[in-house]
Amino acid sequence: MKKTLLFLMMLLVLLSSLGNAAFSESDTWACPSCGTVSSGNFCSICGAKKPETANKADEIASDSFLSESIPITIHIDFDENAMFSTYDVEMYVDEKLIVKMAHGKNYDGTMDLSPGDHIVQFFKAGSTKVTGSCSFEITEPSAFSCNIHANSDKVTVRKVKVTVSEGPTIIYVNGQTELELTIDFRRNAAFSTYDVDLYCDDVFISTLPHGEGFHGILNVSEGIHTITFFEHGNKEKSGNSEFSVNGNTVFSCHIEATKNGIVVTEEKLNNHIMSIEKTVESSPKPTEKPKLLIYASKVGTYGKTRIMDKGTEFERIMYQQFVPTGKYIATNVGGTGAVQVSVYKNEISITPEGWEEYTPGKCNPIVLMQGESGEIIVYENEFIKLSDGDNIVELSPVL
Repeated sequence: MKKTLLFLMMLLVLLSSLGNAAFSESDTWACPSCGTVSSGNFCSICGAKKPETANKADEIASDSFLSESIPITIHIDFDENAMFSTYDVEMYVDEKLIVKMAHGKNYDGTMDLSPGDHIVQFFKAGSTKVTGSCSFEITEPSAFSCNIHANSDKVTVRKVKVTVSEGPTIIYVNGQTELELTIDFRRNAAFSTYDVDLYCDDVFISTLPHGEGFHGILNVSEGIHTITFFEHGNKEKSGNSEFSVNGNTVFSCHIEATKNGIVVTEEKLNNHIMSIEKTVESSPKPTEKPKLLIYASKVGTYGKTRIMDKGTEFERIMYQQFVPTGKYIATNVGGTGAVQVSVYKNEISITPEGWEEYTPGKCNPIVLMQGESGEIIVYENEFIKLSDGDNIVELSPVL
C-alpha cells in the first residue's frame, strides 16, 4: 500500500512539472521593442507589455520565411567610427542571420517575408551582449531602412523607415534614353552632415537629405553625361562622375560628404565597376592610340578619390588618375593658368609629423602653361595627380 501511494505521488509530481514546462514554452514571446525573448506578461529587459498576438520566438523564426511571402528591400546605413567601437555587426531578421556587416559599410539587400510583424536585431560580431533592435510590419511589397551606430555597450538603431515600394521617379533631362540612377549617400555621425544637391548635365534633379539616397530614371540623350553633387546651397563643395550612355543604362555610386567636398566612390555602369579598362566609343585606327583626358578636380574616366588625413584639420581630397602604364605627351588643354603634372607610386606613408603622403614615382614632375606640352612616363602601380585647380590635361600615348 505504501509503495502504491509513493508511486502515485511521484507520478503527480512528474505530470505537474511537465505541465509547467509546456505552459512556460507556450507562453514565450519576443518583445517588439527590444527583441528580448520573455515568458511573462512584461518584457524582462525594457518592461514593455506582451502583445496580445505575440507568438513564440521559434514560431516567428520558422513562419517568417514562407512560400506565401512578400518581397522587401533592405537598406542599412552603418556609421563609421574613427577610433573606438570599430567592430563589425551581424544582422538578424526574426532570429535568422542575414549578413555580417563590416564596420562602417552600408548594406543593401532583398528578401521575402511573410505578412505581419518582424524583428530586426543587430549584434556586435561574436557577442550576444552588445545588441540593438527594432521591429516593423509589412502587408505588401515594401522598403525597410534604418541607421545603426556602434557603441561600446550597444548598437543604436535610429531612423527606422518602412515605405511601400513604388517605381522609380522619372525625370526628363535632354533625351529619350533611360538612365536608371541609384545613389547611396553614406551618413556621417557628427561632422559634414549637410544635404546634397544632385545635377545631371547642369539640370537640377533632386536635393538629397543627409544620409538618404536617390533612385530614379532620367530621360537623357546618348553620349557623355556628368552627374554632379553639390553641398546644398553651396556650389564650392562638389563631386562628380562622368560616363557614357549608349542605350538604356544603369549607373550607381556611393557618395560621402566631407568638409572639402563630396567624394564619389564605388561607381558602377550597367552593374560593372567603372575602371581604367573602359572601351573607347569610336574604334581607333590600328596605327594610333586614343587620347586620354584627366582632370585636376574631377574623377572622369580614369580617376579615383582618396580622403587624406581624414578627421583632422588637414583633411583634403586627392584626385588620382590611374591611366594605363606607358609614355605620354601631356598637354594643358583646359582650365586657368599653369598646371603641375606629377606621378606617384600607389603607396601611402606617414611623415614624421604624422600626416599621410604618397611616394613620388620614377618620373619627375613637369609644369605646363596653357597649351604647352611635355613628356611623362607612368610605370606599374603609379598614378598621375594634377595640381589643385580646374585644369584639364590631354595625354597622347607615344607609340
